[in-house]
Amino acid sequence: MNYHQRYDQLKQIYHPEASWIPVPGEDMAIHNLSFHSATTHFLPSGEETGSSVNEPYHLNGDNQIDENQNFVYPVVTGNQALKSDTAIVLLHGLNERDWNKYLPWAAALYERTGQPVVLFPISFHVNRTPPQWKDPRVMNRLAKERKRRYSGLSHSTYLNAAISERLQTLPKRFYTSGLETYYDLVELIRQIRCGQHPLLAQKKQVHFFGYSIGALLTQIMMMCNPGQLLSSSKALLFCGGATVDRMQGASRFILDNMAFETLRNYFLRLDEHLNNDPGLKQIIHKLNPGIYFRSMVNALYAADLRKQRFTDLADKLRIIALKKDQVIPARAIRQTFGQMNRQLLGLIQTMDFPFDYTHENVFPPQGPAEKNQVNRAFDRVFDQAGLYLQS
Repeated sequence: MNYHQRYDQLKQIYHPEASWIPVPGEDMAIHNLSFHSATTHFLPSGEETGSSVNEPYHLNGDNQIDENQNFVYPVVTGNQALKSDTAIVLLHGLNERDWNKYLPWAAALYERTGQPVVLFPISFHVNRTPPQWKDPRVMNRLAKERKRRYSGLSHSTYLNAAISERLQTLPKRFYTSGLETYYDLVELIRQIRCGQHPLLAQKKQVHFFGYSIGALLTQIMMMCNPGQLLSSSKALLFCGGATVDRMQGASRFILDNMAFETLRNYFLRLDEHLNNDPGLKQIIHKLNPGIYFRSMVNALYAADLRKQRFTDLADKLRIIALKKDQVIPARAIRQTFGQMNRQLLGLIQTMDFPFDYTHENVFPPQGPAEKNQVNRAFDRVFDQAGLYLQS
C-alpha cells in the first residue's frame, strides 16, 4: 500500500475515542491509551496570564486546561511488535491539530522495523487542547482581532491564531509547555523500559523519530538522558536539528510573524526576563532540561556544552533535512552542527524532491502524475529512517 492509500485509509478509520482500531487486512492496529500529566506545578496560572475562564477565546491559565492534563495517545502496533524489544516514540511539529498527517508515518516505521510506534502529543497540541482552539469561527474572530491590534501582522490565520496569541502574550509558555512534555515523556519511557506500560511488554530500548519542533524536543531528551533511560537510544531527526534562533517560524500553519519575533527575541534576551521571573529562573537554571533548552534556543549560549553532548551522541543521531524547507532550512541545521564540529556534518543527509513541498506539508496530495513522485519520496525518507532505527 502506497503513502496516499495509507493516508486515506487511516484518516477514515482512526478515531481518538476508540480504544482499539484494527487496520483491515493487515497485521496492524491502533490503540488509544490514557495518560495523566502529573508534573504541572510550573505551568502559568490564570492570574499570571491576566485571562479568565470566561474569556471568549478560552486562552485562560495553562494549569486550568484539563484537556492538557488528561488525554489519550495512539500506539501503532501488531503481533509482530510482540517480538521486538524496542519501541519508537514519534514526536510531531509545532501547532499540529490532529494525527492524520502522522499516522501513515507511524505505520511506515512499524512496517519497516517491527517496533511499536507511540505517537505522543506535545503539551497544548493535537488532542491536548480545548475544542475552542480548533473552532474556525472562534479562531477567525481571534485572527481578525490580532490584525486590528497589530500593524504589520502577516502569516495570520485561524489555524495559528490560538498558539500565536498564547506565545506572544506569554513567550515563556514555549519552555513551560516543553518542560511538561519532557516530564511526560520521562514517565512514558520509564513505563516502557520497566514493563509497566498498559499495552507494551517491557522494552530494552526506546528510539525517537522527531519532526520539526519534535526534533528539538528529541535533542533535549537525548542530551539530558534522564535517569540513564536513553543510554542505548537512537534518534532520527526529520526537518529539524537547528537552534531556534536559526529557524524561520513565521508560517500560516505555525505562528504569525509577530508571535514568532516576540518568541525569538524573548529567548535571545532571556537573562533580562529571568530577573523579573524567579519561578522561571529556578526551572531554567536548576534543571538539566532548562540548560540544554537554552543551548538549543540560542546558538551562543553554552556552546561548549552543546558541542560536547552532540559529540558524545554522534553515533546515536541521524538527520534528514530538506533542500526546499524554509522553516528549518538545511543550511541552518548544517550551521548548527558545523559550528560545533565539522565531523558532525556527516550526520546530516539533505534530500530534495521533484515536486512542490513545504516544511509543513512534506508529502502533499498531488495530481495523478505527481502522486507517484510523492509516494517514492515518502518511501525514500522512511526507508532511511526504518533502516537506522532498527535495533
